[in-house]
Amino acid sequence: MKLLNEYKNGNYNVKIYDDGTKVRETEEDEFIAEFPENIDIKISNRCDLGCAFCHENSTVDGDNSKFDQEFLWSLRPGTELAIGGGNVFENPQFEDFLLFCRNRGIIANITINQSHAYDIHKWGESESIYSKLYPLHDRGLLNGIGISYNGDSDGLIKFYNDCKKENINTNNFVIHVINGVHSYEDIMKLSNRGIKILILGYKDVRRGIEFRKSENDKIKLNQKSIYDNLHKIAESFKVVSFDNMAIEQLNVRRMFTTEKWEEFYMGDDGQHTMYIDLVEEEFSLNSCATNSRYKLLKTVDEMFKVVKGERNEETN
Repeated sequence: MKLLNEYKNGNYNVKIYDDGTKVRETEEDEFIAEFPENIDIKISNRCDLGCAFCHENSTVDGDNSKFDQEFLWSLRPGTELAIGGGNVFENPQFEDFLLFCRNRGIIANITINQSHAYDIHKWGESESIYSKLYPLHDRGLLNGIGISYNGDSDGLIKFYNDCKKENINTNNFVIHVINGVHSYEDIMKLSNRGIKILILGYKDVRRGIEFRKSENDKIKLNQKSIYDNLHKIAESFKVVSFDNMAIEQLNVRRMFTTEKWEEFYMGDDGQHTMYIDLVEEEFSLNSCATNSRYKLLKTVDEMFKVVKGERNEETN
């Protein structure tokens, strides 16, 4: 593993490696952050897919963010950004923002739908794969790449193989699946191939509310299939990780001893993380906190204090 960055945050030290591994160390009883280690940041609400469960309500004529906000200059080297949308490629300033991040030592990770990650072109018996990710990788503008799984396992595996031919390190790819949208069977189509996956909780927000109304039985069935087979999933992939909503929905805590849980659990929302919607120029505890959002402030530290205060109110 290559060390990407090392820094002090509050009462602890952080090391981040190029395969996504993060190590926190402190001599105290808990980790108390002064600024967010990881920010989920939305830069576009434009997308042509129209997914029925999209909790961002992204549309074909959605707005894009600008990058002239003052707080961006307060981001520390080593801060990880989970950059998403919408479709991030719809933002005309996307590559310029990645360049800004690289020059300031900010670790840029992106999330993109599988349908936008690559195109497979066929000519008779032959085929080739094209991806906008290739030149970004070659310029050293990306670290982690999250790919939202659309169910086409064959196409995704072909893409992995093509990336290896292009000398792209797929070890930094993480396939995103949604608890309830995808089933155990959907997930296992990608099993035993050295793939990393991230299981996201189902978000009953915006279009996710309407999708729940029409597909509730299917969502519950899919969630049960994942819950019942979580140990098998864990054994079948190189890495399995979860967002906090999936941890709660799937009761992931049941799979760990107390010692192992304390070692692997990365913290509650707002403890080391926050959410920023650059399109609407708002920030919040997480992307689901639609009723508790605030206008952007001058520094990320100021915004993080607000987020931590809200988290403390929820936990007390």
